[in-house]
Amino acid sequence: MKYQSSNRVLMIRPASFGYNPETAASNVFQQNLGAEYSTQALEEFDAMVDLLRSEGIAIWLEADQPIPAKPDAIFPNNWLGIHPGKRVVFYPMEAENRRLERDPILIERLKQDLSGYSYTDWSSHELAHEFLEGTGSVVLDHIDACIYACRSSRTNARLVEELGQLLNYRTHIFDSLDEQGKPYYHTNVMLSIGTQFAVICAESIPEVERAEVLDSLRKSGRQLLLISRKQVAAFAGNMLEVRNSSEEKMIILSSTALDALEASEIAFLQQFALLLPVDIPTIERIGGGSVRCMLAEVF
Repeated sequence: MKYQSSNRVLMIRPASFGYNPETAASNVFQQNLGAEYSTQALEEFDAMVDLLRSEGIAIWLEADQPIPAKPDAIFPNNWLGIHPGKRVVFYPMEAENRRLERDPILIERLKQDLSGYSYTDWSSHELAHEFLEGTGSVVLDHIDACIYACRSSRTNARLVEELGQLLNYRTHIFDSLDEQGKPYYHTNVMLSIGTQFAVICAESIPEVERAEVLDSLRKSGRQLLLISRKQVAAFAGNMLEVRNSSEEKMIILSSTALDALEASEIAFLQQFALLLPVDIPTIERIGGGSVRCMLAEVF
C-alpha cells in the first residue's frame, strides 16, 4: 500500500536560529527582526513539539549544535529527504551556511537509526552551482508517483529530472511567480498534496503551464483547493498531512495560515483530515518558512 503521508517526522531544535542574509535574496518572506527574538522562536518550537506529540504524532527530535552557527537548522527538510522505498537523499543547498546543516554526527545517527536504507549524496552538485533543496524544492505525490517543482535559483530542473529517475516518479516542472513576478523560492510554499486533496496557488502559474499541472493533480484523484498569492504570503500553502499513532490523518499548518483561509476553505480541508494549527509567528517572519519546512518526513 502506498502512503502519501508519513507517520513519523524529524525535527531539529535550533541552537542559532535567526535571520539568514545568505537566503534572503531569494526568500521574500524573511524579515530581519533582530537577534532578541531567538528565545521566542525556541519557545514556539518547543510548544509545537509538545502539541504534535500530544496528538500522537511520532517525532524524531534532534538538537542542533551551536558551533558552527546554522540559522536555518530548524528547516531540515531542505538538505535531507527520507523517502519511500527506504531511500535517503542528501540534497545540494544554495546558501553556503546552510550546507553546514549536514552535520556528520547527525548523519551518523541517521544511518544507525535507518539501517537498511540506501543513501544518495548530491551535495557535490553545489560545486557546479546546481541546487535542489529537498521537499522544499519539490512536492512529491507518492501515490501517483509524480514530482512537482517550480523553477527557482534553488531548484535545478535537471536535478528534478534526475530525482524522478532515482525515485521512478514522473515530473512536472513549471514557473510559479509572486505578485512582483519573482519566482517562489520553494514549491512547498504554493503547493501541498495530501492523500485526497491538494492545495495550490494556481494563479501563480503562467497560463501556458497551469492547465497541465492542475490536470495532473485532478487525474491523481485529488480534490483541489485553489488559494491566492495573498494566502501564499500567509503560508497557507505550506501545510503537511501526517498520520498519528492511531493512523488518523492530520493536516499541520500554522495559525497564520489558518487565519488566512476562508471558512469554506477550512471546511473543505476538514473533510479529509483533522486540522492541527500551531502558533509560530516568530519562526515564520524571521526564517521565511512555516510548519512544513520544519518537518522532514521519515518514510
